[in-house]
Amino acid sequence: MHTQSKPPPHHLPSTPATESNSTNTTQGPVVAENIGKPASKEELKKRSEELNK
Repeated sequence: MHTQSKPPPHHLPSTPATESNSTNTTQGPVVAENIGKPASKEELKKRSEELNK
């Protein structure tokens, strides 16, 4: 006495939100190139004093 088969309760129809998540998978952290040298502590202190005037 099998009528119509129903999908399992955890199966949800694909929505645009889930489709975009599956197609735009990230491949890890973004690594910026050529971002310059890190500033020294003295340079950072001078800059913060200038900005906080």
